[in-house]
Amino acid sequence: MEYGDSGLSSFIILALMVVPSYVVISGFIISVLSLVISTFAVSVVFRAIVGGDFRAIVGGNFRLCRRWYAWTLPFR
Repeated sequence: MEYGDSGLSSFIILALMVVPSYVVISGFIISVLSLVISTFAVSVVFRAIVGGDFRAIVGGNFRLCRRWYAWTLPFR
């Protein structure tokens, strides 16, 4: 190794140490965000079912909605 090459080699070593940590951190952030989003979606569906707003899921079948509303009335 000649004089002046140490800067480039230290930069390469630093990049090899920093890039995987960024990949791990970004993967962790993405997994946490996806968990939060999926939990939010499940809670919205659960609240719609228990709250009697079943037409939001079945698409406006009012007979089924009335039955579902009567069935979920004790839970409110």
